[in-house]
Amino acid sequence: MRTRARAEQQHEERTQPREQEERSRVRVPKIQYRFIRQLEQEGVAGQERVGALAMADKIKRYPLEAKHVMGSWERFTKRAIEDFKANKGDAAERDRTHAAYAVVFSAMREGSPAQSIGELKQRIEGLCAQRPPAPQPEERGQGRAPAPRQRSFAEVAREEERPPVERQAEAALANLRGLSPALRASVEASARELILEGHHTQSSARDALPDAVRELQADPGERNTVHTLTLALIAKAPEHRGLLRELGALPREQARAIEVEGRARLERYPPLETGLADVRRDAVEAAVKSVVDTTAQARREAIVLAHAREELEAVADPKRLQWQSVGQELARELA
Repeated sequence: MRTRARAEQQHEERTQPREQEERSRVRVPKIQYRFIRQLEQEGVAGQERVGALAMADKIKRYPLEAKHVMGSWERFTKRAIEDFKANKGDAAERDRTHAAYAVVFSAMREGSPAQSIGELKQRIEGLCAQRPPAPQPEERGQGRAPAPRQRSFAEVAREEERPPVERQAEAALANLRGLSPALRASVEASARELILEGHHTQSSARDALPDAVRELQADPGERNTVHTLTLALIAKAPEHRGLLRELGALPREQARAIEVEGRARLERYPPLETGLADVRRDAVEAAVKSVVDTTAQARREAIVLAHAREELEAVADPKRLQWQSVGQELARELA
């Protein structure tokens, strides 16, 4: 009996600090997280330090906890979003205020409540010392990647207003681009096969992505991870007609050069059925790659192969080309 009572007491002693820690942990919303993450990546510059210290002078409530700072920040963010939508106020000033909140909250996030303005300022100064600003490009020397550009609140707010599926697809693609070449290639191959076999289009992949995300959150295993990344890739991959529209929107000289190159590529493919299957596969592969590799060169390659595919499909099905010509003329007359 005594042994059981002692075990229960020991369990309670172990769990009490953990429960207290859970209660004291502050929820960080998405917009606030982005500014805090930016601070962690870029450090605290002089302007952010001055803004945080000025904010500390205005705080009257002590002892001060991190949840108090976050509560005030969320209220400010709500007003800032309303002003942004109404095109009111100074965008630069809002950005400075968000940066100051990020510094003050980060300084308060760990440890006990601050008991006075002096203690709060000491914590802010300590954070600034721990996280000096990232070196500028000229200080790092040539050949090193530049520091990430600081995003404004307006950019963050616009991103938050986008449909959730857009944010999910972009977040998944950002993760995909950071994977090893072998893992990226497996996801690209999966996307290519699903498109070629007609299992998914851009639209159907967008519709299926939210459910895939929920399944991934419930079970983040290999199958659900690959499935989610594949759907995100298909949802953002340009379709054949979309690439042809991009070609049509280019300046005439650029479009002409791509058309000439596309026709020249046809020499690599055998006639009709076999060649058509090959060019379709290569065109889809280039379109998928252009989402992962966002360079202009990769996009151009996708457009070149889309034109080559269109040319070979016209040869394989002359009636299709005739109907397309009729359709274009009819569309112009009905406009």
